[in-house]
Amino acid sequence: MTMIRPAASQRIIDRIKKLQALAEGSEGNEAEQAAALALRLQREHLVTQEELDEKDRDKDPLVRLKVTIIGLRLWQDHHHDAPKRTAEWKRQLAGATSRYMDCKWSLRAGTPWLSFWGHQSDCELAQYLFNVAAMQIEADRESWEPSSADFRRSAVNGLESKFNELKREVAVADTSGTAIVIRRKHTVDAWCVEQFKNFRPGKKASSYNHSTAGYQAGKRIKLHKPVEDNGSTRLIGES
Repeated sequence: MTMIRPAASQRIIDRIKKLQALAEGSEGNEAEQAAALALRLQREHLVTQEELDEKDRDKDPLVRLKVTIIGLRLWQDHHHDAPKRTAEWKRQLAGATSRYMDCKWSLRAGTPWLSFWGHQSDCELAQYLFNVAAMQIEADRESWEPSSADFRRSAVNGLESKFNELKREVAVADTSGTAIVIRRKHTVDAWCVEQFKNFRPGKKASSYNHSTAGYQAGKRIKLHKPVEDNGSTRLIGES
């Protein structure tokens, strides 16, 4: 099943470009808000990076994006030689990034294999956000000794709180896209109901002790921070 939509208006494309330029040329909260709003507009209006680069692309299909947790990264496809054990905070992080991008996610028990289900651009950004966040959480964790597990899981909770705040801020700043976002999410939900007929809920997450330091580290994560990918540097929203 593929979503077809008309080309995005030049007004929307120009607005996203201005926000991306503001995010790259600013610091602190202003940069975070500009990057978040640019990303949200890009998703709401199905604007691809190709369109922002003045190339033509009019599809954003519903897909299952297979990924494997290896270290602090999600790598595309299911790698059979990857370590089987996966830390609970990494599974928690995958769930947080998928919810932010309005995707679904699944895990094959006893493996490091995950799948994101949704529009292709959203699934790819969920993977990208995981990689950006995991590296920053681990960098902060290295200076925190009492309980690494508690720190990491609290950091993911802090990040999810940040995600929710950004969504609320963007909804207030641009109410015109709300209906589009809802329809887009409902399309994914309906498609996943068909795909998940043979799936069952996972186990409930184990308990842990809240770490204030970890939670604040999660809130500080920079979503527009570039990561290295096969020698090239990308920012959120790029493909």
